[in-house]
Amino acid sequence: MGMGIAGLLQKIGVNGNAVELPHGYHTRVFLLDGSVIKVISKPELSDLTLASQLADDILRYATELERIGVQSPALQVNLVDYNGRWNLVVTSSFCGLDVSERLSRSSVEDCTKIADSILTMLRQFFLNPVQGGSLEIQAGVDPKPANFCLDGHGLHFVDCMPPRIRRSGIAIVEFPAPVSKQGYQMAYFRHFDMRGILAVLQTQLCRLRPEFRPMFRQILRQFAEEFRGNGLVCYLDEFVGSRFVTANTANRLAIIHSLRCDDMYEMRDIACQLALEDPNVARQTKVEKIFTLSHFYNDKPSVKNTEEIKTILRKFTVR
Repeated sequence: MGMGIAGLLQKIGVNGNAVELPHGYHTRVFLLDGSVIKVISKPELSDLTLASQLADDILRYATELERIGVQSPALQVNLVDYNGRWNLVVTSSFCGLDVSERLSRSSVEDCTKIADSILTMLRQFFLNPVQGGSLEIQAGVDPKPANFCLDGHGLHFVDCMPPRIRRSGIAIVEFPAPVSKQGYQMAYFRHFDMRGILAVLQTQLCRLRPEFRPMFRQILRQFAEEFRGNGLVCYLDEFVGSRFVTANTANRLAIIHSLRCDDMYEMRDIACQLALEDPNVARQTKVEKIFTLSHFYNDKPSVKNTEEIKTILRKFTVR
C-alpha cells in the first residue's frame, strides 16, 4: 500500500492491516475487519460543491436500490480532504467476492445459477420503467458480473459509483459525464435501456466463458420473454450477434463489413461466438483485445480501432 493512500486511511481512523481488493482506475478498494472501504479519487473532486453533490447522489442511489428491492449493502459516505483534493470514502459491509472469478472457473450448472441470480436482480430494475411499456428504466445499472457479490445471504449489487440515478430528471450515466452527445447516448443505452443492459450482460458473461454462450443466450432470452410487450425479445432476436450465429461464411463477412464504430456490443458478441466455435480465438487473447479496442467513454471507438476489430473478426471467420 502506497504512503499516500495509507495516510488517507489513517486520517479516517483506519489503522489496521487493510487488504487491497481489485479496483478500478480512480478507485482503491480495501477490506478491513469485515468492512469494504472504497476510496474514490478523481480530479473533478477538487471542487467541493461537485464532490458533495456526488456524495449525496451515491446515498440517493442506495436509497433507490432499496426502494425497488435490490439487495445492496448499506453505505456510509465521507468526504476527506487529503493532499489538496477531496476524496470520497464509501464504507460498506463485506458481501463476499464478486462473481466474475467464480464464473470463470465454475461448472455450467453453477454458472447458470449465477446468471439466473443476476437476472433476478435485474428484474427489479426492469419492473421500474420510466413509464409503462418503456424500455428505459428509472434507476440505471451496470450489469457486469464484477458488480455483483455472493455470500450466504445471496447476491448483492455493490456498484455505487457512479450513482446511476436521475438528478432533476437527467440520468447520471458516468462521472464525469461524457462530453459528447453521442457518448452520453451510448452510456445511457448501456445503463438505462433494457436492451443495452442485456447486451452488456450477454457479452460480459460470454467473455468470461465463451463455451457456455448457448446457455447464456438461452436464459437471457427466456428472461426477456417476461417483457415481450416492449420489444425486448425482438431486439435480442434481431441483434447482429444473434444473426451471426446461423449465418454462412459469406453472410458473416457481410455482417462484419457492415459494422460501424458504434456497434461495439455487436463486435464483442461476434467475437464471443467465434471463441465458442474456435477456442484459439480465446487462447490468442483476441476476445480481450476486441473488448479493449471497442472500449468507449466520451465518444464511440475510433475508425482505426473499428477497422482493426473487423480485420480480426474476418480472420477467424474464414479460418
